Parts: sequence; C-alpha cells; structure tokens
Amino acid sequence: MRWNEMELDWEGIVRLCRIGKRYLVANYVVLLKKLIAYLYLYGCFTFQVFYYACNVREAVKPLSWLIVSMIQAICLVAYVVVNHLLVRYVIPHKTLLIFDALLLLALLALLQADLTVENL
Repeated sequence: MRWNEMELDWEGIVRLCRIGKRYLVANYVVLLKKLIAYLYLYGCFTFQVFYYACNVREAVKPLSWLIVSMIQAICLVAYVVVNHLLVRYVIPHKTLLIFDALLLLALLALLQADLTVENL
C-alpha cells in the first residue's frame, strides 16, 4: 500500500507529527552547534587580537614584552588545539585553517607594527 492510498487515521497523524518533530529538533540542534562554534571562533579570535594589541603596547621592552609574547603563544596553541579537537566536528576543517591563519597573520602584523613604532 502506498503512502497516499493508506487511510490517515488519528494514529497515523500522531506518528507523522512525531517524525516531523524529531526532524525539526535534530535540525535545530545542528544549527545551534554551528552557531555556538562560529561564535566561539570569532570571540576567541577577537579576544586574542585585542589582548595582544593592548598588552604588547604597554609592555616594557624587552623582558615584559617577551613575557606577553610567550603568554600569547601559549594561548594561541591552546586555541588551535581546542579548535582541532572539538570544533572540527561541527565546522569544516578548511574554515578552521582559515581562522588559524588569519589569527597568526594578525598577531604577526601587530608584532611588526610594535617593533616598527619602537624603532622610530
């Protein structure tokens, strides 16, 4: 018997509603996971850039500057490890690599800008 030929009684309607509800809940969970993952990536990216930008300008050269740079390197490694262990199941690997590369380039640009200003 085909689906359009069977009688749609009360049990059939209830069964269809349950199937539809499970499908919608599963989609919302996937969308929520992606939203949280992208917010995590963007939030950590901006935090690390602003943290380094603010602290490297105030650091006394060379010892405090080295300490701030080492703390930032540890934060960067922790960020990359968390991304590639947890977030990669939700977000494509290519997107993670783009975020990691952009963060590294931003930190290197801040470092270069600080060194250039210091030498002027």
